[in-house]
Amino acid sequence: MPRKWRLRLNWPFLLASLATVFLLGLLFVWRISVRISGPSLSEAEWQLAVVASCIEMVIAIWFLSTGAAIGSFINVVAWRLPRGVSLLGPSRCPHCYSELGLQNNLPIFGWLKLRGRSSCCRLPIASGYLWIELFFVAVFGWIGFNELLSSGANLPSQPFRQAMSLEHRITKTAFGVQLFLYVWVVSGLIAIALMKLQRSQVPLRFFLWVAIPCFVVPLIAPSAIQVSWHSSQEATVFYPRIDALLSPVCGVFLGVVVGSLAEKIWSKLFNAESGSFDRWSTAGGVAIAGALLGWQAVPIVLMQMCLFALCSRFILSGKLLLDSVFANCCDANRLLPLSVWIWLAVLVYRSSWSIWDELGTFIPSL
Repeated sequence: MPRKWRLRLNWPFLLASLATVFLLGLLFVWRISVRISGPSLSEAEWQLAVVASCIEMVIAIWFLSTGAAIGSFINVVAWRLPRGVSLLGPSRCPHCYSELGLQNNLPIFGWLKLRGRSSCCRLPIASGYLWIELFFVAVFGWIGFNELLSSGANLPSQPFRQAMSLEHRITKTAFGVQLFLYVWVVSGLIAIALMKLQRSQVPLRFFLWVAIPCFVVPLIAPSAIQVSWHSSQEATVFYPRIDALLSPVCGVFLGVVVGSLAEKIWSKLFNAESGSFDRWSTAGGVAIAGALLGWQAVPIVLMQMCLFALCSRFILSGKLLLDSVFANCCDANRLLPLSVWIWLAVLVYRSSWSIWDELGTFIPSL
């Protein structure tokens, strides 16, 4: 008797689509409510609030979609680069190596649409790809909320007024360049963390790819450098572009020195086995952080990295949790290298940059 074909609803895909529409609608309503929270508004002001909120929604959708796409690409980078495989080739099935179609490469929704199985051989695809893409959406969502929607309130010496519209801040000021550089560096540092979690050696050229924009941007747009390398209020004898270039140069130099020293001490404290720690990964990551944030941020970033690594070690080892399920299914030693936590230290520091600037402990007042 022939088997009857039945249509089955793809509930994960359907629920993810509905949740996306709901969250974007909630964001749209919230942004309108923020704009009309004042006294009675005219019809023109209502229309302006709706139009401005629509523009923010378009930017938010593009920003989150870009985060998911970058997460998908970082998955490829973290797997191919340490193995010497070219990044330019098409995506292939991890089992039969058949080339995947464009519709199957759609971030997040592509995995859900296929129900976690390859379209060619129907073998399961690791859910780690999905989680990494969702993780990047969360990171980009935080960056968008913390910087885009807050008018960059977390940044020191803002080059724009709070009253500027979102599209004007991005296109008419250095804010768009700063945001691009920030996203580029954080994505690269997360890729380094993924390679270390896979116990892979991070190629030296990858550090160069991540760091190059930190030196190119000051030459093109000196105003994109938010913290100068010196604290003097007097005019410098250097040209503006050279003066701006010295900020990432000093950050890289201090990052390499401090990162190498910290990794040596860290590996001795925990009696690391050969190959489990890579001081050049830490030195390169801290150097990239210094190039983005300035040399003044390097000590704070390093302290945060050590704190995150110790907390993860303490939790996953079962000393903090009575039920050590996580200790059995996750190797705590994979989270111990400092290079795994550089991205989070940069994210936390950048998100609270204005607070550190007000404290004036490490960042000079400009």
